[in-house]
Amino acid sequence: MKILFVCSGNTFRSVSAEYSLRDFIEKHQLKGIGVTSAGTTARPQKLRASLVKAFSKAGINCSMHTQRKLTEKMLDSADVVIAMGKEHQEFILEHFGYHVPLFNALTIGKETSVLDVEQALSVEQRTPTNMDAYVTKTAMQIHHRIPKLFTFLPS
Repeated sequence: MKILFVCSGNTFRSVSAEYSLRDFIEKHQLKGIGVTSAGTTARPQKLRASLVKAFSKAGINCSMHTQRKLTEKMLDSADVVIAMGKEHQEFILEHFGYHVPLFNALTIGKETSVLDVEQALSVEQRTPTNMDAYVTKTAMQIHHRIPKLFTFLPS
């Protein structure tokens, strides 16, 4: 089974889901499951440093992640595609004709987006400290919701 998480830049939300699920698979010694992520825009940029730091504290190394831009080939080869936000869900439907579920719908039963920093914090709130705190908190929420997500994946 191949699972694909999609967000915008592939530097925070979908990466958090990808590496959290990889960690879950490894810890439970599950076989035959591939996990990747991509971004709808994926303009060249580095992973958010606070994500790398938070995951490092949790024993997960995502520092070597390679940013990827979503392609039709990626969608065609995935068995399960999960959008991190409504805008990604709509993008995939509009550009590729795929109906895909939202991460929050599968993990907490709400048709809501996992918000990016710029969506969650006003311009005035976007201090380095606040941005790092939001990324850390959100990455850990994604990480802790992976066991619930796993119950929705086909066997």
